Amino acid sequence: MSRQRLCVAFARELGWHAQTGVQEKQEEKVLKVTAPMTPPTWALLEREVLNASSEACGMSNDQHSDENG
Repeated sequence: MSRQRLCVAFARELGWHAQTGVQEKQEEKVLKVTAPMTPPTWALLEREVLNASSEACGMSNDQHSDENG
């Protein structure tokens, strides 16, 4: 897909009218989850990575900064 066609497709997705440059009003979409779901494995693993990263940042900050920052 050419860059121009990709930009036009993206603009349409955002609701922009190609000729006037005016954003068209779109109907609001609502997603309702009615049953509990088990998180996917990748989401659980990503949460572990974020928690470990946060802990490591705190440890690094403690080692490499003083009370003045």
